[in-house]
Amino acid sequence: MEYLSKVDYDFTRSIIERSLQRLNKKQLDVVQFHWWDYEVDGMVRTASYLQQLKEEGLIGHVSVTNFDTEHLKMLVDAGIEITSCQAQYSFFDRRVEKKLQDYCFENNIPLICYGTLAGGFLAERYMGKERNEIVPETRSQVKYLQVIEDSLGWDGYQELLKLLKEIADKNGVGISHVATRFILQQKAVAAAVIGVRNSRHVDDNSKIFSFTLTEEELNSLREFIDQYPVLPGEPFELERTIGSKYRNIMHMNINEEEQS
Repeated sequence: MEYLSKVDYDFTRSIIERSLQRLNKKQLDVVQFHWWDYEVDGMVRTASYLQQLKEEGLIGHVSVTNFDTEHLKMLVDAGIEITSCQAQYSFFDRRVEKKLQDYCFENNIPLICYGTLAGGFLAERYMGKERNEIVPETRSQVKYLQVIEDSLGWDGYQELLKLLKEIADKNGVGISHVATRFILQQKAVAAAVIGVRNSRHVDDNSKIFSFTLTEEELNSLREFIDQYPVLPGEPFELERTIGSKYRNIMHMNINEEEQS
């Protein structure tokens, strides 16, 4: 591990203790570690502090979010016990399939996937819609429209909805359930993060576990999306690239904004 600076360690510990106080807990179940700029020194060192706090009992598990393969490996090689890796993964964003998925599988690091429903665009209500009919309602939808346009494109997206609908009807579920189930049945994937607004959505999402996609269904979906390009780079690389349209849509420096 990198050298543990007592000053930096004390600062990290104070942040964890503040969270514990706010939650009125003696231990944080999981801390998800994110490092926005890999050019900034101290990533492994800071993760080492979290590992130490885990060993001291203040943290139950250390996980990471939006890491690429190279930097996740740096943490693992440094002895950081990574419980899970959160990454964006959907029919439109398959960057994890380049290297990260295999690395996580080989090192027993479960993938926690978000963006699986692409901001809600994987739903029946968008079938047959023209691109100019869609007005994004959230920052998230702006982002996922970019992902759709740079992967399947609008025509490919509409064809995917048709295929998903066909499979969904056979299984007595909806398009969103099939889209989520597909990701859950991929290598190293342990869970998918899905937005829920009310209890009705909880009941509806439970249908995800009412069926399993057959090999034939999985293959038909895989063969379809393999016709289209994968976004360039590793997971979250575009979002980190200065000048990229993906970075420009990101909401950054939230703490600074709140303090101003």
